Amino acid sequence: MTTHETAAEDREFLLVEAFRGLAAALVVYTHYWASDATDLPWLRFSHTGVDLFFVLSGYVFGPYFFGKPIALFSFWTRRFFRIYPLYLLALACYLLEKVIRDIPLLYLFEHLSFTYVQSKAMAFYYNPPFWSLPAEVCFYLALPFIAWMMQLAKRSSQGMLGFGILTLLALAARLLLGSHANYDEENQAFILLHHLPGLAIEFLMGAWVWHWARQSENLGFALSLGLLACVAWAAFAWYFGKVGDQGIQASSLRGQLGALAALCYACILYASLRWLRVRRSSNVSSSSGLGFVCVWAGRLSYGTYLFHIAALRATQALVDQHSLELHLSPQWLALGLTVSTSLLVHRYWEDPWRSFGRRLADSIGR
Repeated sequence: MTTHETAAEDREFLLVEAFRGLAAALVVYTHYWASDATDLPWLRFSHTGVDLFFVLSGYVFGPYFFGKPIALFSFWTRRFFRIYPLYLLALACYLLEKVIRDIPLLYLFEHLSFTYVQSKAMAFYYNPPFWSLPAEVCFYLALPFIAWMMQLAKRSSQGMLGFGILTLLALAARLLLGSHANYDEENQAFILLHHLPGLAIEFLMGAWVWHWARQSENLGFALSLGLLACVAWAAFAWYFGKVGDQGIQASSLRGQLGALAALCYACILYASLRWLRVRRSSNVSSSSGLGFVCVWAGRLSYGTYLFHIAALRATQALVDQHSLELHLSPQWLALGLTVSTSLLVHRYWEDPWRSFGRRLADSIGR
């Protein structure tokens, strides 16, 4: 690998980590400030930060859709230790909260096994952001088999056709489920819309970005597409802030707003990657100040996603119990607690388990 290729990969890594941090920040804003009396209505669209996470997952694993070999058990081992230990620690925190508040510990097996998909109440029972994790897990379970089918198609010179067909099927599933989803009754279409196959198109968007970012399209086209996506995101955000969930479900965008937001994020990510690849003279690296911020934004994104609700609940309970008068709102205190908690658990729990998982996966792959 040449020096330019290594530098390009380093910059792409930093960009993806920065986008992870952005996704986590959007979700935190949704739960801390969205719908507050002083919030900006269009920023309520920040709940689509979770759709950015799905796009980024598709991008990171994009190579497997286009021919990179995948070692089944090694891959699953890495994914298990990336997701489950920190999730288990977070779940324990929310279980403790229920015990302290003398609330029944329902759906425990479902939450231990990522099978809490039967209803919104079940998925949100301990921590609302938990809802997205079963979709991620299903994606990890399905990816090796999808990659295997894509490799078979590639051997028959139909690789891109096969991935195109897969994308069309995922898009058709999304459109069909969105049109039949009943948000009040939470019917089967509603459930599948918020898991696989409904979310498959968002992961595949990320995979397409990985592929297209390595092509030689004109930079002007990529930047124009990214700018158009920013405008589209702003338009969707304005509309959502104006009509809310009820208005969306009564409109032609029913069930599709998350996918449209994911498309915007995919185009913005694509434009950013193309810009980085063309601008080879960029001195941004992991050792630079900006690079340091990007790296840690990514490292803390998962912990932030899992623990920010616990931090907010703890802070609000402390303020209410002691009738504290603070110069800062509970949300800002909770944000500080979230970042501190994420740093600690990353250092002493998340990273050690990830390192163990990598070593175990390497031994399995030998």
